[in-house]
Amino acid sequence: MNKGIHSLWANPVIINNINNKEILENFTNSIFENSNLDKPFSEMQDTCIFENGPEIFKQFRDKIVLPAFDEYLDLIGIDINKFPDRKVTGWITGAKRGYMIPPHNHSGASLSGIFYILNEERDKGGELVLQDPRNNANRGYKKEFKFLFEDKKYMPSSGEYIIFPSYIYHYTLPFSGALRLAMPVDLFL
Repeated sequence: MNKGIHSLWANPVIINNINNKEILENFTNSIFENSNLDKPFSEMQDTCIFENGPEIFKQFRDKIVLPAFDEYLDLIGIDINKFPDRKVTGWITGAKRGYMIPPHNHSGASLSGIFYILNEERDKGGELVLQDPRNNANRGYKKEFKFLFEDKKYMPSSGEYIIFPSYIYHYTLPFSGALRLAMPVDLFL
């Protein structure tokens, strides 16, 4: 390393908008038509919607999800085409009042993302919280340094997505609204 400021062990996170509103609208309508949103979360995440779902689900993967992952990989200097055997899995979370997810990561995946399909009730909780992946990095620091290690909260809007390395632990705060739809997605390289 040379003299100067270095950003070591960076963990890039992308937050962006789903730009193709027509595909988003068709995808949203298809979710309501083809998904049982009353299933428990554990059952919903066991089924990859891209495998046996309607054609619009595959279109959403190919025109929205894969380009978003490609954007992330470009940011860190990796060509997605070097991984022809890549696999993308995704599932719908039909979040209703009281919905929350405890801290977890997505072991085995390279990148994870959450595509927020419908989140109009932004004042009802449900924030995504990302935790510092540097285990015990905060040990021994005075309270003045606490800001360096604090969890980062993100309140999504409809039509946004966030992508981050799969090793980052994250969780969802309790949601008190009527309905919110999100699609967690994992990229396996």
